[in-house]
Amino acid sequence: MRLNSRSRRFHASCGALVRDIEGLIVDFRKFVSANAGKRRAFDAELVVREALINAAEHGCGYADGKSIVLDAEFDERNILELTIEHDGEGFDVDGESARPTKEFAENGRGLFIIKSLSSSANWSGGGRNLRLTLRPNNQEGEMMSTEISTYAPSEDLTAATVEQCRLKMMELVQSTSGKFVIDLSKVRMVDSKGIGLIIASYNTLQTNSRELEITGTNDEIRSLFKLMRLDRHFMVS
Repeated sequence: MRLNSRSRRFHASCGALVRDIEGLIVDFRKFVSANAGKRRAFDAELVVREALINAAEHGCGYADGKSIVLDAEFDERNILELTIEHDGEGFDVDGESARPTKEFAENGRGLFIIKSLSSSANWSGGGRNLRLTLRPNNQEGEMMSTEISTYAPSEDLTAATVEQCRLKMMELVQSTSGKFVIDLSKVRMVDSKGIGLIIASYNTLQTNSRELEITGTNDEIRSLFKLMRLDRHFMVS
C-alpha cells in the first residue's frame, strides 16, 4: 500500500527487478517533493535508488518472486528516516564496504553514494535490512562532427535506461572523432549506473586521446559529479 504523498509517512513494496523499482521510485519522489525542497528530493531519491538497486542486485540477485519493502517518515525536525528490507539471501556488507573502489572503474559506487549522502546508514540481518537517516542539505538529440560530437540523452541515466543509452552513446563514440560532449540538459537524474556509463565512455575516449566534456547539468547532478571528483578529469558545466 502506498500512502498519500502529502502524508509524513510512506510505505511501499516492489519486486526485485529494475522495472519494479522504477514504479516505486515515482511514488517516493512525489512523497519527498511534497515534504521537502527540490535539492533534498534529489538526494533522497538518489540514496533510495542506490539502496533499492543494491538490495535487488546483491541481496536478491534480481530474482523474480523476491520483494523489497521501503518505509520512510519525516520526523518533527523534518529529518527523513528510512528502512529498506528484502527477503533475498543478503550480502556481505562489510566485505563490500572494505573493497577499494577504483576511481575510474565502471561499477562499485552505490555504497559510497549511500554513505556520502546519509548521516547514518546501518545494515543488519546479513545485509537484508538497512536503516538510513538523511542529513539536511548544505545550503549553498545527437549531433555528429569530425571535430566535436554531441550525445544528448532525452531520458534519465539510471539503471532502467543505461543499457539502451549505452548502445547509442558507444555507437556515436566509435563513429566520430575529436572532442565528445554529453549534453545532460534533458536529464534530471543520474545514478551510479549512469555514472558508470559516462566513465566507460571516458575510458574509451582516452584510449584514442579524445576529450570528454559534460554540459547542461542541473545543480544537483553537477554537485554529484563534484562529490565523485569526476570534474577533476573532464569539464562539467
